[in-house]
Amino acid sequence: GRAVARDLEPGLLHGLGPTGEGRYLSGRFSKARFLLPLPELSGIYSPDNPRLQDIGELMSKKAELLGAGNGEEARNLSREIQLRVTLAVTCFLTVVMGAPLGGALRRVWVANFAAAWGVVFLYELFLVLGEDLVGQGLIGGALAAWLPNLAMGVAGAFLFARWGRV
Repeated sequence: GRAVARDLEPGLLHGLGPTGEGRYLSGRFSKARFLLPLPELSGIYSPDNPRLQDIGELMSKKAELLGAGNGEEARNLSREIQLRVTLAVTCFLTVVMGAPLGGALRRVWVANFAAAWGVVFLYELFLVLGEDLVGQGLIGGALAAWLPNLAMGVAGAFLFARWGRV
């Protein structure tokens, strides 16, 4: 496997014993070289991770999966593709919700802070809910990606109608 070499200049080494039983050890060394093994690229750092691929690659992979009859994985990729598009809309909707909230809660900074974190929490809640519903096959990937924005849009429209003139 791959490894990174680290050279240490002469010095003192302090720490617990090798078994970690709580014995404190110290010692002097003249020079030391450590080889730190690098993990293989897997999981989140894998080139196959959809979050590291561009939309063109994702659409090609989705077409392959649909051709092979793997609808569940294709729904997940559809959600990932749509999430890339929804991020710009999310920024706009955050302003649509934040402007009336900020106007209504002008001088109460604690309430503004709580409202901002509440918006983030609800957005993430709908994001996870959509991902779970896709995993269960109850909704498509596109609807799951747009679900948080639909909720934020409805809430933002309500807040603007209620407090937009503040």
